[in-house]
Amino acid sequence: MTADKASAQAERHLGGFAAHATATKRESVWFVQFTDGVEVVVKFHAGDARRRIGKERFIYDQAAPVRSLPVPRVLGFDEDGIILSRLPGIALEDALDALSPQDLDRLAEQLGVAVRALHSLVQPAFGYLLGWVHEPADTNRDYMERTFDVFLADWARYGGDPDLAQSIERLVSHRSGLFECCRQPVICHDDLNPANILVDKRSGGWQLTGIVDVENARAADPLMDVAKAGYYLFSSMVERLPRSPFIRGYGGLPDHAQELIPVYRIWSDLEMWVALAEAGTVGWRPALESDLKALVSGKGW
Repeated sequence: MTADKASAQAERHLGGFAAHATATKRESVWFVQFTDGVEVVVKFHAGDARRRIGKERFIYDQAAPVRSLPVPRVLGFDEDGIILSRLPGIALEDALDALSPQDLDRLAEQLGVAVRALHSLVQPAFGYLLGWVHEPADTNRDYMERTFDVFLADWARYGGDPDLAQSIERLVSHRSGLFECCRQPVICHDDLNPANILVDKRSGGWQLTGIVDVENARAADPLMDVAKAGYYLFSSMVERLPRSPFIRGYGGLPDHAQELIPVYRIWSDLEMWVALAEAGTVGWRPALESDLKALVSGKGW
């Protein structure tokens, strides 16, 4: 994709501008600046563009009325791409070195508030989100057991440790009844990593200004999102944000969370391990295996 194409799409929908751009491997993301200084984001999706664009529209449109949830607004779209408002700030991953412990506490609490707001968006069934729930499951237990079976079959197919798989199966079987604690699926971002969290330095200190990139989103138990945030932000593998302020901002966790969140962490580790194996990439696979062993042995989340 080219800057000219991004510029042409923005002009068709929104008027005159000047443009500059950056690109990622999976998609082209262009930042377009209008002559009056207003900036927008133009995204061209690879692969099944219509589904990806439809998914972003669906989720951002649902989230738009929630005032405590900072997400982009959909400004326009066509069969190739989507135009979004550009939120202020930079990615959390680019700000971490500049943040004090007090800044990190404040941002973690603000993120907890925003994620809780996201989880107010209820869905009709459990499953992966497109512009609808794909292959919907009526209950969380059905959804989780079905997907665990798929991940563990792929784990075996790609040469994963069979003893570790057995330990995972035992733990999941023992705690599967806890899946039934969630009866109402909600929108879960499922990729709350520091690249998808925007922050900005204001006069009163650093502020959370955006949650972006909803391509992984699914309709699920909100604790699944808390577990995924833990994996990227405050797990045994990383310590980017403190956990306690996040939970405080979120409004606390139910009593069963301590037992169920490690199961969701295992689910996420398996999902990522399988994706890397399918791509023929070693990447984080050894670290994921180490994390799985720690979780199975009861070492936190």
